[in-house]
Amino acid sequence: MKNRRNRKKTSHSRYAYRNPFLYRVNRKHRISKAETPAEIQLQALEKKGFIARQKEYHSNEIQLRNARIEQAVSRQEQSRQEVRNIRQENRDLKRQLKESRKSFHQAQKDYKSARKNARIAKKKNYGVWTSLLAMVVSVTGIFLAFTVKWLFDTWPKLQMDELVYQLSVSFQGTGGGMVQKFISSALLPTVLCLIMVIILLCLLAHAGKHVRDIGKSVLTALGAVAIAISGTVFCTRMDVMAYLNNQMNGSEFIEKNYVDPSEVELVFPEEKRNLIMIFLESMETTYASISDGGAFENGVIPELTRLSQENENFSGDRKTLNGGVSMPGTTWTMGGLFAATSGLPLQIDISGNNMDTQTAFFPSITTLGDILNEAGYTSVFECGSDGVFGGRQLYFSTHGNYEIHDINYYKSIGLLDEDYYVWWGYEDQKLISYAKEELTQLAGQDQPFNYTMLTADTHFENGYPCSICVDEYGDQYANVMACSSRQISELVSWIQEQDWYENTTIVITGDHPTMDSDFCNGVDDDYQRRVYTAYINAAPAENNSKGMRSFTTFDTFPTVLSALGVRIDGNRLGLGTDLFSGVSTLLERSDVLSFSTELSKSSDFMKEKASLEQDTDALINRSGISPGGNVTLVSYDESSEKAVYSVDDIFYLSGSIQAMRISTYDGEELLDEGVLEYDGCGQYTGSIRIPVEHMNTVTVRIDVDVQKDDAIKTVNIFDCTGNVYLTAMQGNSFYEYLRGIEEIDLSHYTIFMTVQSEAADRITDRERDLMQEIGIGNLISTKKPAAYAIISEDGVRTGNGMDYVRENGTLSNGVPYVISSSANQEQTSSIIVGYEFDDYSLHNRGINIVVYDQINDVIAGQKSFNTADYAPDCNIAVEKSSLISSRYTIRVTDITGANTVSRVLARVYDVADPDYVKEQYLNLNFDHEYEAQIDLAGHRKEDIVIYVYAEDTDFRYHFAGSTEIKKTGSVSALTSLFRSGI
Repeated sequence: MKNRRNRKKTSHSRYAYRNPFLYRVNRKHRISKAETPAEIQLQALEKKGFIARQKEYHSNEIQLRNARIEQAVSRQEQSRQEVRNIRQENRDLKRQLKESRKSFHQAQKDYKSARKNARIAKKKNYGVWTSLLAMVVSVTGIFLAFTVKWLFDTWPKLQMDELVYQLSVSFQGTGGGMVQKFISSALLPTVLCLIMVIILLCLLAHAGKHVRDIGKSVLTALGAVAIAISGTVFCTRMDVMAYLNNQMNGSEFIEKNYVDPSEVELVFPEEKRNLIMIFLESMETTYASISDGGAFENGVIPELTRLSQENENFSGDRKTLNGGVSMPGTTWTMGGLFAATSGLPLQIDISGNNMDTQTAFFPSITTLGDILNEAGYTSVFECGSDGVFGGRQLYFSTHGNYEIHDINYYKSIGLLDEDYYVWWGYEDQKLISYAKEELTQLAGQDQPFNYTMLTADTHFENGYPCSICVDEYGDQYANVMACSSRQISELVSWIQEQDWYENTTIVITGDHPTMDSDFCNGVDDDYQRRVYTAYINAAPAENNSKGMRSFTTFDTFPTVLSALGVRIDGNRLGLGTDLFSGVSTLLERSDVLSFSTELSKSSDFMKEKASLEQDTDALINRSGISPGGNVTLVSYDESSEKAVYSVDDIFYLSGSIQAMRISTYDGEELLDEGVLEYDGCGQYTGSIRIPVEHMNTVTVRIDVDVQKDDAIKTVNIFDCTGNVYLTAMQGNSFYEYLRGIEEIDLSHYTIFMTVQSEAADRITDRERDLMQEIGIGNLISTKKPAAYAIISEDGVRTGNGMDYVRENGTLSNGVPYVISSSANQEQTSSIIVGYEFDDYSLHNRGINIVVYDQINDVIAGQKSFNTADYAPDCNIAVEKSSLISSRYTIRVTDITGANTVSRVLARVYDVADPDYVKEQYLNLNFDHEYEAQIDLAGHRKEDIVIYVYAEDTDFRYHFAGSTEIKKTGSVSALTSLFRSGI
C-alpha cells in the first residue's frame, strides 16, 4: 500500500523525471542492473535523454501555459479596454442626450415664446383691423343713409331714368347751391359721425376685452344694417331692377307707334294763323287749389288757373285744370321742348345737356319748326339764358330756322350791359318786356310768325324772386310761382288787346314738372302731376274732343298745329295725337306705368334718328379727349423765314397715322404747307416758311391723316394763331406754357386766363408753384372754383367766385374787354376783347387762355388746358422671355385717365430703322394685366422704343405711356413719359 501511494504520489510529481526508474526496481519483473560499463553508460544516456525530453516537454508546456496566460491577460485587458470605451461612449451619449434635451427644452421655450408673441401681435392686429372694419362699415352706412335721405328729400319723385341727368344738373348746372346742400345735409353729418365713431373706438380701446368686442360688433352691425336699409330704399324707390331690365331689353314701341310727319298730309288754312308758344319753367297744374284740379289747399297760380279754365285744357265740361303727363325722356327743359315740338322723347346716348356739342340735332326727323318754316312762318325763340345750353340753339336753328334771342343776343344789340347777369341770365320781367316789342315787330310783317319763349324764374331750387315779386305765401318758391302767374296773365291780356290777336293762337305749357326738393312734399302720392296746359284762341278745323282727356306732352305737337287750323291726315304726328280730333291718345290706350316702361327701354329706332356724332370737336373737348400732341417750335430763322416744328406724344387718335402735314395761314391766305417727317421713334419733324411780315398774325395748323379700317380721316391736332414765338407756348405742356408767360413781353401782349367748370385736379406741384410765382394761383382755388386772371404790364388782376364771376374794363390802348368764369356747365366762361364783342375763349373744360396783341390789335394766341381731368397713364414693364430667346414680353397695368378700356395696343419702333413699326394688341390675363410677346430678332434692344395706347369703348386711342428696353438689363423701369396737358 505504501508503495502504491508513493508511486501515485511521485508519478505526478514535476520532478519525476529525475528518477524515471525509481519504481521499476521494485516491480516484480525488474530489469536487471547493468553489469557492464557500456550498459551503465547506455542506461545513463537513456536516463539523461529521458530527462532532457521531460524538461523539454515541461518547458513547452510551461511556455504554452504562459502563452495562454498572456493571451488570457491580453484578452482580459482588451475586454477591459472595450468596457472602458463603451463606458466612455455611454458617457458621451449621455452628455449629448443631455445637451439635446437642453436644446430641445430651449427650442420648446422659444417656440412657446414665439407663439405667445404671435398671439399678442395677432390680438393687436386683430384689434386694429376690427376697429378699422367697425369704423368703415358704420361710417359708410351713415353716409349712405344721409345721402339717400338727401337724394329723396331733394327729388321726392325722382326716377332712375332721371337720375343721371339730375345728378349732372346738380353738379354742372345750378350745382353750386346743390353741392352746398349736399355738403350740409349729408357730408358734414357724416364727418361729425366719423369723429364720434373715432372717439368711441378710442374709449373702447381702454375698456375690457368683452366690452371692446361688444362695442365693435354693435358698431359694425349698425353700419351693415344702415347699408342694407339704404340700399333697399334706394333700389325700391328708384326701381333699379326694372331700370336695368329696361336697358338690357330693347323696345320697338316707339318705332311701331311713331308717325313720321314728313309722310303725313298737312293742310293749312287759307289765312295762316300766328302762333305764340310760351313754355313755363317747371309749371304744373299741381300748384292750383284742390277744387280747381290742383293739389294745394290754397293755389298759388290763380291767374294761370283762370286762363286754363276759361280756355281749352281738354278737361271737357269740368272747370278743372288738365295737362300733359311728362314721360321718360321729357323731364328736363330740353327734353320737354323736344317732346312738345317733335312728339318724341329725348333718348340719346349722351347727356341731354351735351346736345350743343353736336353739329345736328336729330337731323332726320320733322318737327313743328320744320313744318311752320316750310309754310312760310318767321320763327323766333326767346329765352332768358344762354341759348347754346342743352342744344336749344342747335335744335331750333336747324329745325325751323328760328332766330335765337338769348342773353347774348340782347347784349349784342345793347339792351343788356355786357356784365349783366342774374339767375340764369336775365329775369322773366325783362323777357316779357322784350317779347312785347318783338311781337309788335313780327306782327307788322307780311308773313305769319311763330314766337316761342321760355321762362326761367321758376327754375328749381326755390326760383328767382325779381323786383316785382311780393311775399304773399311765406314761401319763396310759391311767391315766385305766383309772380310768374301774374306776369304771364298780364302778357296774355296785353296780347289780347292787340289788333293782330284775332288771328293769333296762344299755347301755354309747362316744360316739365318741378325738380324742387320740397315744394310738393304735401302732395298725395296718388295725385298725377301734370304740366300746365292752356290753348287760347285756338281755331281747330274740327273740335271732336269730349270729356276729360288723358294725354302726354307728346300730344302737344299735333295739337298745336290743329289749334292753328291745320288739318292732319290721320290726326297723329310723332307719338302724339291731335287732342281736338277725339282720337284716343297712346296714354288713353294704355296707362302711365306701361307707357313709361316702354319709353324707358333702349330703342334702336331712337339711336338711328338721333344720328349722334361721338367725335365732334365740341364733345371731345368737353369730355377732355380731343386729339393732340406735344408741338414744339424748335427754331425760327428770320433771315431764311424758316420755322422748324416737332411733334411727339400724340394721343387720342383712333387709327394709325399715315401722314402728318403742317400749313401756315394769315387769315384765309395760305402762306406755305409741308410735311412733317417721321424719325422712327415717335417724333415728327419738319420746316415751314413763315414770312417775317406775317410772324405776328400767322396761323400754324397741323393735321394728321389717320387710317381706321379702310377709311382715311384727317384730324387736326394743333391750330394756333398769333406771334410765331407764341406757338412755342401752344404745346400741350401747361408747365412749359407758364414758363413761356414769364418770357413774354407784357408791354406788347396782355394775357387773359379763365376757368371753365374747374381747373385744380390735374395741376402738378411744379405747375402750382410756378402759378403762385406768376401771381395766378387763384385759378386753382377749390373753395371758389370760378376764377380768372389778367396779366399785363400793369400787373396781375384776379377774381374768384363760388359759381360765377365776371369783370369788364378797358386795356391801356383803350380797347374794352369782358372776362367771366363759370364753375358749372350751364354757363360758359368768356374772354371778350374788342369793340365787336367777340368771344375768343375756346370754352373748353379747364383753363382757357387768350393772348391779345395790343400793338397790332389782334388776338395773338388761343389755348386751353384740361387741368380738371387726370391725364392717361399706365405702368409698362418689358422682360425677356429667356436668355437665348429674341422674344420679349410686354406687360401693361394700372391704366388710368381713359374711358372704359376695351383693348391695349403697343407700337414698337426701332430708332436705327425708321421703316420698322410693329403693332401688337395685348391680351388681358387673369392677373388683370395686359400682356403680349414680341419678337425682336434682328433688332438691338437698345434701339427699341415702345408706345402704349389704350382703346376705349368708343374706339378712341389714348396715349398712355412709353418705355424703352434698357441697355443694362431686359426689364425696363415702370415709367410713363406722358406729361402733356390736354
